[in-house]
Amino acid sequence: MSTQQSLSEINKEYAKKIVDAFGGINNITGFNNCISRLRYDVKNVTLVNVETLKNLGAADVFVYEDQKHVQAVFGIKAEGLNQEIKKHVAEWREAECNQDPLCVEEKHEEQLDAFDKKTLTEVQLIAPLNGEIKKLQELNDGILSEGLAGEGFVLEHQETSKVTLLAPFTGTLTMMPAFQNQMILKSPNGLEVLMVFGLDSYKINGIGFKSHLSLNKAVSKGDNLIDIDFEVLKKENLDTRIAFIVTSDSKLKNFKVSPKTVKMGETFMVIKK
Repeated sequence: MSTQQSLSEINKEYAKKIVDAFGGINNITGFNNCISRLRYDVKNVTLVNVETLKNLGAADVFVYEDQKHVQAVFGIKAEGLNQEIKKHVAEWREAECNQDPLCVEEKHEEQLDAFDKKTLTEVQLIAPLNGEIKKLQELNDGILSEGLAGEGFVLEHQETSKVTLLAPFTGTLTMMPAFQNQMILKSPNGLEVLMVFGLDSYKINGIGFKSHLSLNKAVSKGDNLIDIDFEVLKKENLDTRIAFIVTSDSKLKNFKVSPKTVKMGETFMVIKK
């Protein structure tokens, strides 16, 4: 199928079929995409029809049950398809609400990012990429390793090329220097985490770093957070480990670091009050 043919499929009728395969418009709580995927947060993953999505053109579908998140690979038409869907969200929500009055009450939950009472006191983190969780002391830099910036952990990985890291939790970007080699992400319930992408990465003046997020903008867990070209860091013999530091201002600080192997998109830690 040519690119022109692929993009010509995108219309309201086709978009509605995609939405229905995700369990209906009121099952979707977050509409995001990257270059090739629809990245949707949902209320109930069991309502998502994987086979129907594939029949509608998805090359593959990834369901993350713990995160209530689904990614459907639609290739080059993903962005256009997401735009078409978002154009009709209000109309389709109203139509479903006319059939089900309970959905009016459910909108309030969506605005709170589907946080229930339990998640107000804890945040589950997903791995932004594949790797190994290590204790902060292994950095041996005399600052972060000594806990002078706060308690935390390290993600050690074997990436040697350009990689897109996922947001480990839902939050707002509250700090990012011009070089984009550090970020502070703050969740709606007060978790605040500093992420340092390579201890000495500041030496390359931001080359190889491209954030998907601007300052004071929100991101959903599992969305694209930042592109890092680890080949650039490797060529300069720079540290590529990623440090996660829970700041002193964080309202959630209790967690346990257990060295383990983690996979991108999977839950690996819970931080509580």
